[in-house]
Amino acid sequence: MGGEILEFSVDKYYYAGLADGREEGLKEGKEEGLKKGREEGLKKGREEGLKKGREEGVKKGREEGVKEGREEGLKEGRSGGIKEGEHMMAKLVSVLLADGKADEVARVTKDEEYRDSLYKKYSILQRKTNLT
Repeated sequence: MGGEILEFSVDKYYYAGLADGREEGLKEGKEEGLKKGREEGLKKGREEGLKKGREEGVKKGREEGVKEGREEGLKEGRSGGIKEGEHMMAKLVSVLLADGKADEVARVTKDEEYRDSLYKKYSILQRKTNLT
């Protein structure tokens, strides 16, 4: 009978140790799983963040580029239009003076319709530009 008691005691300690080991293993496994899950989550989160950040950056860069391009285009267009208008007016004044019509110079500086009619009469037309 002494052997049975010893066997019972060994079994009792074995199963108690087994339960303790499972509990510790579960705790360690959770900690390792949390650590691994966090690392994987950070990696995936960085990848998603980089992708979204790039998309937003490209979109914003395009918007800024288009805006800047429009502003530059308007500035260049205005400058070119002013120069072309000056050239047309100078040519008209020159033609009027050559035709002995100096008295009409003052009128063309104030009367846009009259000035436009003289541009047509003397074939001083604005150059057409492609706006594509």
